[in-house]
Amino acid sequence: FDHGLTWAEPSLVRDGGNSTVCLPTGDQLLLPYVLQPRSGGMGAPHNLIKAGSRTITHSESDVTVTDWPRPLRPGRYWVTNKGTVTLDDGTYLATLHGYFAGTSRASLVVAASTDGVHWVIRSVVADETCPLPGRDGPSEADLLQLKDGRLLCVFRLGGWRLFGQSWSSDEGRTWTPAVAMPAFSVQPSLATLHGGQTVILAGGRPGLYLWFDRDGTGERWQWIDVQINHNASH
Repeated sequence: FDHGLTWAEPSLVRDGGNSTVCLPTGDQLLLPYVLQPRSGGMGAPHNLIKAGSRTITHSESDVTVTDWPRPLRPGRYWVTNKGTVTLDDGTYLATLHGYFAGTSRASLVVAASTDGVHWVIRSVVADETCPLPGRDGPSEADLLQLKDGRLLCVFRLGGWRLFGQSWSSDEGRTWTPAVAMPAFSVQPSLATLHGGQTVILAGGRPGLYLWFDRDGTGERWQWIDVQINHNASH
């Protein structure tokens, strides 16, 4: 609280993933990153930040994901990843990726919840049969609701491979066939500007790039090399 001069005592954060759900109370529920096999599906304990607090508390109760459309690969976990979307009716959507039984490439699914704790699989965005190249298969993803109400999902397929993207017009129940986009990296992160008029995509390594879609549809991307622009200006 004093610009880094002193620090509070460290606290334990158990498996704090990078997917959060803002509950109606104002509490922030941090979804677990790694989900382990549970009776009827997958699950893991979670963390919570109470409204008005900066303290992360750990809950031993599981976040659970059920209603899987196919048997899961034994001994392998599934993970949550990046942002969640809250629909108009208060339903939360989140992406997970992992392996179905008998597969060697990952699959990407969307789960839905009304309380942030109990989740059910709503759809498969892209599975191991996805025709886009990439040894890993559909994996790290982010989810965004566009200005026209459609959902956009951007996901990784492997090292040095182009991102894939897909759209849903029915709140994540079905998805368009995945297509490659002119962007490559890891951990895609989506955001909007100007009331949804512009969609922004950022990623991790390699390099420092931003991709912009000024139509707000996620269909026409332009890119900027942030590193080159920064170095040219300083």
